[in-house]
Amino acid sequence: MFFSIFTSKSGEKKFPVSGICDNLDEIITALKYLSSFLFTDGTRRFLFRKLTIENAQDYGYIRGLIAGIILMLIDTIPWRIGNFRPQGVLSTFLEYTRIVYYGTPGFAIVVGMAAIGIYFTVLFILLPILAGNFYLYKARRRQQSQILLMPECLVDFEYGKDAESSLSEQHIALIDSLKRDEIYKKVSRLWHNFKKEDFYELYEIFRGGFLTPEVLYNLLKKITRNCPDFDFKQFLEIMIDVMKRDTEVVIKVSDKNQEEA
Repeated sequence: MFFSIFTSKSGEKKFPVSGICDNLDEIITALKYLSSFLFTDGTRRFLFRKLTIENAQDYGYIRGLIAGIILMLIDTIPWRIGNFRPQGVLSTFLEYTRIVYYGTPGFAIVVGMAAIGIYFTVLFILLPILAGNFYLYKARRRQQSQILLMPECLVDFEYGKDAESSLSEQHIALIDSLKRDEIYKKVSRLWHNFKKEDFYELYEIFRGGFLTPEVLYNLLKKITRNCPDFDFKQFLEIMIDVMKRDTEVVIKVSDKNQEEA
């Protein structure tokens, strides 16, 4: 059983992972694999950040927008010194609009506005959207290939809030187990014939809230058959006393080699 916390280089992001595995080396291999793509490298910002499914749309949109700006510059910047009217797509639209304007001004204005609108829509809207969809597809393909290479034990691990909840549940269960064992030690000294399985059954009835007159009566009848001197009132006093106490559990990071030594 293990609990690990991945921390980004900036320290702003933390991601817990927990699970159970028989082989320590297998856990280390799986966690190293997970760390290779869990966080975006803190030094990668804006244009050079790592591609993931979460940022694929923005990742592609930024690159599509940059590509649109570059294409517009190629289309509009003069290719030869002294040539101030490059025959690009935009300049062609403007020149056509100028020629038509002198004959039919209304038609020229409509055609010119439509042509320029299409021009900028393609470069700065459609191209970024297409690039975003392309990189999203690419990110999904990359994720599928990573899943195929993923160690099988990663599927059984718990992540994020699930890992935190699992640790909390284990902590509560461990404290409950310690208190249960302490109660049993006390009652077993008083009633030597008190069977452990009967105690566990009675304990779970109280802890689980499954207390009904019939269930309690049948269990007490079973207990007193084996342990005639059993005092239910005294048992409750012991249980109340132990349950009121604060129990601390210290979770430590252990080294396998040290344990074996």
